[in-house]
Amino acid sequence: MNSAREKQADEARSALVSDIEELKKSGKEALGEASAALPWMVGGGLAVIAIATAIAMRPARRSFGAPPRSLLGQALRAAALSAVGLLARRLASQALDKVLPEPEPAKAELPAQA
Repeated sequence: MNSAREKQADEARSALVSDIEELKKSGKEALGEASAALPWMVGGGLAVIAIATAIAMRPARRSFGAPPRSLLGQALRAAALSAVGLLARRLASQALDKVLPEPEPAKAELPAQA
């Protein structure tokens, strides 16, 4: 009876060790892929921020005697900048989802009680 429990415990330990080794292997692969894509994502994000900042900071083009921007024009400009930010966030999220897939849920198998 005692040897059966020891055998079952040894099998559980070996299964746990193989699962841990598999997790380490897949983690190393995911980190390698993520580290390759990270500079592109950071560069793209910085480019979007730089473009949005340049657009926001440039002076309004007005000819002599032209009225200032209307409230509607300012609202449309703000909405466009917000849309650019949301689009950049969604693209970054999709890129990360492709590089780092969701982990599979753990399978818990409890030994039968004797």
